[in-house]
Amino acid sequence: MKSIDNTRGTTWCKGQTQASKGTEISAEPKPVMPNTPKPNATTANGYNSSILHDLVRHHKRASERKYHWTAYGETTMGNRLTQIATRTGDAGTTGLGNNQRVSKNSLRVHAMGDVDELNSNIGVLLCEEMPDHVRELLVEVQHQLFNLGGELSIPGFELLKIEAVAALDQALERYNAELPKLQEFILPAGTRGASLAHVCRTVARRAERSVVALGFEEAINDAPRQYLNRLSDLMFVLARVLNRLHGGDDVYWKSERMKSGA
Repeated sequence: MKSIDNTRGTTWCKGQTQASKGTEISAEPKPVMPNTPKPNATTANGYNSSILHDLVRHHKRASERKYHWTAYGETTMGNRLTQIATRTGDAGTTGLGNNQRVSKNSLRVHAMGDVDELNSNIGVLLCEEMPDHVRELLVEVQHQLFNLGGELSIPGFELLKIEAVAALDQALERYNAELPKLQEFILPAGTRGASLAHVCRTVARRAERSVVALGFEEAINDAPRQYLNRLSDLMFVLARVLNRLHGGDDVYWKSERMKSGA
């Protein structure tokens, strides 16, 4: 939700918290702090400080699960999100967070797209029935994937912390300990929720391959690659968890049929 003060050319993004029915909107704006970076200003590293500030602001409000009032002037994240069709990519290039324009077929853009696709598939999975603790975990994963995508969009920048990888390790240990040990290979099947988790697993593997390929061409941090690796493992485990939601089981590969040539 936005309101625009036309007298000052300032865009305000209203704060909101998700309620069980609809959205609650705060009544009063909270003015931006005086030391907010000016639009188009650059940092010592040459990055657009308004873009960096937007990413940090998004990270903060995502962790708090709410949106705050902010004002930046005419060149703002609010305006950039409002004007969806910019036509700046018609020639086959796109802009990174450091103002560099690259081909939409570049390794970095492929990695960013795969991470976005993964996050979108997790959004579809969240439409399914699941335990509350699994839902909370996946919502947090979505926020971390947004951080990962933001990091990929700004060469040399760090948004995804190594603690996020450790959190996935802990979740893997917790859920895997509750499952029976596998004696056979399983198929990516079962309930709709479990099957969607397997889709997320495969997209996570593709995103990991894209990040690995990018790492051979450009210097990137370890956390994005590690996070995607752990996440694909976690989605495999969560698929098994979701298949057992109502007393079900995994769908096992009929290896004996393969052996007999049937």
